[in-house]
Amino acid sequence: MINYLHLNFSFSDHLGLIDGKSSAAIYFFLGKNNYYSEEISFSFLEELLGQINQNISLDYGSGLAGIGSLINYLHKKGFLEESPIRLFSEPEDTLIKVLFGARCREITFSQGLPGIGMYFLFRLKDKSFSEDSFQVMRYKEAIIASIDQLDHLIKGMQIQELNQYDLSIWNGWSGVYLYLLQVEQLGYIKEKIAELTHKVRKIITDKLAEEKVSWLQLEAWWTLFQEPSSWQNEKMVARMEMYIEHVSKEQVDFYQSAIYALFLNLLDKATGALALSKQLEQYSRKTLEEIPLSRLFPADPRTGAIPMGLERGVVGTALPLQSLETGNCDWLELLGMGEMKNGKLKIKNEKQAEDVS
Repeated sequence: MINYLHLNFSFSDHLGLIDGKSSAAIYFFLGKNNYYSEEISFSFLEELLGQINQNISLDYGSGLAGIGSLINYLHKKGFLEESPIRLFSEPEDTLIKVLFGARCREITFSQGLPGIGMYFLFRLKDKSFSEDSFQVMRYKEAIIASIDQLDHLIKGMQIQELNQYDLSIWNGWSGVYLYLLQVEQLGYIKEKIAELTHKVRKIITDKLAEEKVSWLQLEAWWTLFQEPSSWQNEKMVARMEMYIEHVSKEQVDFYQSAIYALFLNLLDKATGALALSKQLEQYSRKTLEEIPLSRLFPADPRTGAIPMGLERGVVGTALPLQSLETGNCDWLELLGMGEMKNGKLKIKNEKQAEDVS
């Protein structure tokens, strides 16, 4: 799959994490092939940054906030020596103005306030700034502004407006909740964060109770169990295990099968999760063996660009499968999972997965 990305990388004008080159850059940097991780990845990152212009969107999924978060992630992991602030100072100023000027009216992770706020969460992890520096103060104020505006927007919504958002991470309530969990750990405006987090969690659990079982709901279950206390709630665990049992009978979309296999592996404490994870992983790999990549991820006849992003693109399948193979999934920080304590999966072999089921 990496060769297919390599051949088609330059055809795309899509730069984001959801739809384009930013996600491909992650895959190249984290690849097992030294040629790609040590040489090709840098030339492609340079190409990506060279394509940024004034017409690019500001959001996380397809624009500046996501690209900036990628740069900070790569710097933090030691792939980039150059300071993110030197590479991204002008776009950062633009993002701050968006928050301080209350110009964003969208609540989703991919297109709204949580994604822009996520960029500043990454900036706070930059150890080159002292805790009392002006830069850190600006980042904290930007995050607080994102929460204030998110709270205002959600409180002002009618029920029908709340219901227009699904349970996905990129475009729905799960992404909002992941962002709130990250900010909650900082200890800012505790009362407002606690109230808003509780409200969003209730929206998610109510939708899970009311809606027909679907694979999309796995994103919500995975999100809810990023909160450690969920594992102490026996009723919640039982509900999730019942969900896993029921959804295993539903046909999964190939383009979601790899990332859902990864989520289930991370939910390994739940009965049936590992067995279903293995089943999805096998389905994904078998499909890749049987159907050419040019058919699974066809090029746009007008531009020659292939879908390469995290959402229904090549990387959305390739990166989770690589994580299941290597055990390294700390790139999930870019989905709002937060910094993983060890950055590794506890990969179970096939026999162990069968035992769990």
